[in-house]
Amino acid sequence: MEKLWLLRFLLALLPISANSAVISVDDTIFGADSVTRDTTSGLEWLDVTLSINRSYDDVGSNLEGNGEFAGWRHATGAEFNALLYNYNGTPRNFGLTFELNDGSLDKLINMLGDTYENSILSSHGQRTYEYENVTEGLETRYTYGLIFDVHSRSGHSTAYWTARIFDRNETSGKSDYSSAHEYYVFNSAAAPNLGHYLVREYSAFPVPEPSIIWLFGAGVAALLFARRNAFLEGWLRSL
Repeated sequence: MEKLWLLRFLLALLPISANSAVISVDDTIFGADSVTRDTTSGLEWLDVTLSINRSYDDVGSNLEGNGEFAGWRHATGAEFNALLYNYNGTPRNFGLTFELNDGSLDKLINMLGDTYENSILSSHGQRTYEYENVTEGLETRYTYGLIFDVHSRSGHSTAYWTARIFDRNETSGKSDYSSAHEYYVFNSAAAPNLGHYLVREYSAFPVPEPSIIWLFGAGVAALLFARRNAFLEGWLRSL
């Protein structure tokens, strides 16, 4: 019975992977709730509003070395679709995927950042719900950003696809939607409602903290001590 209890104690100390989920986490550089973690794909997504109104070339030049976004990279359209699928289980292609206008995308937009709100504040000096004259929570909201995929448009400049998660005004009667390939933007262009979908890989099994290691060691020692006592007790009875 004691051995079983000790075994349960040791197992409780081991790191356990989280259930498949899309969750908000803190970052030591960018602050509280600035990263969205997809525990299924193993990717972390940086708040899109942190790269808003900056060109692809500008952000791209800051992805390496001592750059502002060092360690991150632009997400692909396939990774964007996988994030949405892991969030609510709706299969997606690269075109428009329509959703019920029931607020189900609100949480994901909250985590990734509402880039539309930034553009309304910049151009009108109001929150979106004030500008649209609706109750807060019913306003138009979306996360809009550039991804890694290159658009096939010919010309002297390179163009990249944009991806969007669109939660329409709840009073509009129109469907919400997402799209991995919605429009294209040239590499030197920027807009106040447009950021960048930046991702990085993360480890699902972080290195245990010293306190966890100490507790684990103590548990192993207790288990060995119990086995030693049981052995000595059996030996004495055999005499």
